[in-house]
Amino acid sequence: MGLDAASRAHPIKQKNVNKKMSPYVGAEKEAVINISGSGSKTTSLPAADLMEPVEDRIMEIKWRTRNNYTDCGVFCMRHMETYMGGGSRGWYTGFTAEGPGQKKQIENLRIKYCTKILLSDQNICKKLVEEEVVQYYCLSPTAQLEKRTHADVTRKYRLSQY
Repeated sequence: MGLDAASRAHPIKQKNVNKKMSPYVGAEKEAVINISGSGSKTTSLPAADLMEPVEDRIMEIKWRTRNNYTDCGVFCMRHMETYMGGGSRGWYTGFTAEGPGQKKQIENLRIKYCTKILLSDQNICKKLVEEEVVQYYCLSPTAQLEKRTHADVTRKYRLSQY
């Protein structure tokens, strides 16, 4: 059973790929092979031999961005959450085309994923996070607004450093 052409594409590639990027695309496939263990001939995974002969190809997706290198983690999380195989046909991420609408979607997803990570049982600081949330909601609306404004300024400053 071989992989069809649609499922051979890289679903998470966001950068505008040119010839300089081709070594990175190959490195991504190698990383997938190594992580899955299918790079080793000693593994007995059913799909072990399917990855190595696959030709690299960038999947064309409607929500692809040109110069957004900051949000690749958000795209990756959403792709892992929604991709069910079969190429881009029928793949619904909910993303609109690049623009202000997509930017708002990314902000909302960033909040969603950060919340899930912070409140995960695997987070060793979960109790501290929960205590800080309780303290925040005990503040006056003015104090809450000040904290949100400060957090927004800090976030924008940190993003500007990249």
